[in-house]
Order: sequence, then C-alpha cells, then structure tokens
Amino acid sequence: MQKKSRSTPAAASRGVARFRPRRKVEWHLLTGDDLKRPGATLINLILAAATDRRIGMAEIGKEALGVSPSYFHALRSGSRPLTKLGDEHIEHAAAFLGMPKVAVLVAAGRLDLEDFYAEPATYHKYLAPALRHIQSDPEIGHFVPAAILEADPAIQKCFVLLYEKATGATLIPGKVSASQIAERHRSLLESSAVRGSNQNQ
Repeated sequence: MQKKSRSTPAAASRGVARFRPRRKVEWHLLTGDDLKRPGATLINLILAAATDRRIGMAEIGKEALGVSPSYFHALRSGSRPLTKLGDEHIEHAAAFLGMPKVAVLVAAGRLDLEDFYAEPATYHKYLAPALRHIQSDPEIGHFVPAAILEADPAIQKCFVLLYEKATGATLIPGKVSASQIAERHRSLLESSAVRGSNQNQ
C-alpha cells in the first residue's frame, strides 16, 4: 500500500514564495536640469517601464541595458555619459522597451533629428518657418505661445515633429524615414554581393 504524500506548511509556503509577485516600485523620473543631459529621454523611458513592471534597483540595469546596478546608477546620475553606450546596450534597451533601435539611439542622444535628413543644414533653415506656419494654423495657431520661437531648439524640434505627425503635413522637406534607411541598406548589401560574385567568376 502506497503512502500518501502530505505537503507540509513549510513546503507549501516555499511553493507560494516561488510565485510571489514583485513589490510595487516607484521610480522618480529625471526632471529640471537633469533633462538637459544627452540621453535623459532614454533613462526616463526605462524608469517609466520599470515602474510599470515593478523592476527594482537590483534588476533594472541588467534587464533594461544589460549592465550592473552600479553602472546603471552612474548613467542615471550623469557620472557616466549615455552617449557612450555600446550597440549591445542599445539593442538590449530596444528589446526591453519594445522600440526600434533607431528610436533608442535618438533617445540616448546618439542620433539627432537632423541625422535623418540628407542635408542637416536644411533642417535648421526650415525650422523657424515651420514654427511660424504652425502659429498661423487656423485650428491650433491661437494655442501656440509666441515664446515657441525663442524656446530651446530641442523643444522646437519636438513641437514641429508632433505637428507633422498629427496633421500629416511636411514642414521640413528631405527627411529620410527609418524604413527608407533600411531599404537603402538592403539595396547596398545586395549590390555589394552581386559585385563580389561577379569578381569571383
């Protein structure tokens, strides 16, 4: 006759502990002058995601960037620059945030909006006229503060980008989208492979 296995309270408590949900975590986002640091946007995106997923200090560095807790703290405090993050860290962050790698590069301060234009000088040339166009918009123009023309360039760029996204208008010509960059890269790889094949014949 087989003996019935009996679970002890200790064994049951161990089983419950194994599936215990994470405690609530509240990460404070960067504010004020800290937001002016290159890469501050990426840190805030990571902190917001970590709060939603209840990720604490011991895990956030590894899960978000593949780095140690002390290294992440240095990035968050500004003692280490985010612009020096390697590609493996950028890819780690892209997977953690569910964002395209190019978007993470922009958030990390490794790329700027001007980098998506064939001639970056064109962006600066059209920025002020683009802002004046938004101010003259019959629907939202009266909500736009006059101070936008004197605002920080990063705020102006974001303002124009949001307007373009919302309306579908193109205020600054010459932008190359991420999909176009990927397509051009693929074409270059294909043409390079063809040339290499012809040389080997």
